[in-house]
Amino acid sequence: MDVGHFGESQIEDLPHDTCPIYDPMHVLTKTLRKRTKKQLWQSMIQKNTNLTETHLQKARSTLQSDPYSALCHIQHGSAGLGSNLILATGAAPSTRRTISKLEAAMNKIRRSDLFDEYISLYGIPEALEKTDFLCEQLKQGCREVWSYMNRKAVGPAYMVQQSNSEPWFRNRIQPIFEHDKRDLVWIVLVEYPFILRFIFNTIGIDDFPEHVFEPFKSLGGPSTYWVNRYRRILNLVPKSSVPNLLSTADKLNAEVKRLADEKHLS
Repeated sequence: MDVGHFGESQIEDLPHDTCPIYDPMHVLTKTLRKRTKKQLWQSMIQKNTNLTETHLQKARSTLQSDPYSALCHIQHGSAGLGSNLILATGAAPSTRRTISKLEAAMNKIRRSDLFDEYISLYGIPEALEKTDFLCEQLKQGCREVWSYMNRKAVGPAYMVQQSNSEPWFRNRIQPIFEHDKRDLVWIVLVEYPFILRFIFNTIGIDDFPEHVFEPFKSLGGPSTYWVNRYRRILNLVPKSSVPNLLSTADKLNAEVKRLADEKHLS
């Protein structure tokens, strides 16, 4: 079961099967009652598509001069792409178990080929040999950056509301590692650029830049520790494979649109 914390600015993206636990003013309940599943799916697909296409365009711009920035954009943008593939089959996506949910969704429509292509964007299955390393990089990276983000009150709710990373890692990440290591690989490679979005805000950059690592060349401290760990992770992927990954992401994005049209969700 996925448990989430939602503010009023996020209620338009609530999954259709959300069960409010604490909703004293009935804001969430009213939102859930007034819309249809199809409307929600269409809204989520469009939002994810915008994010995906923005980052794939940045990947194309940096592919030749800065392949690891391109790889960052491919993987960051493909987080929404994975959710869209699930949504396009009529299933509900997951914020933490995208890979295992996508496998079930693609098996349902007999398109395991799309599943294999999607997981290749994150180096799976080869990356499964590095799950201990990836898990440790996320664990140590969060320890280093957590108090920095918490002190600045910038970042996702779990960083702002909790004083250290241990409960979050124990309750939210460790179970994924124990349940399906493919989901662990995905969440590490998605969590690093996700937090990086907030780190850019702390150094005065509002948008996710095309050249991801350039702003940190002359900086130090916790923000740079996070970036250095992320670079170490991305270096597991050969530069020569990045163009093929971009082509795969473009192909999958086109396939999402076709599947959504079939379901009348576009």
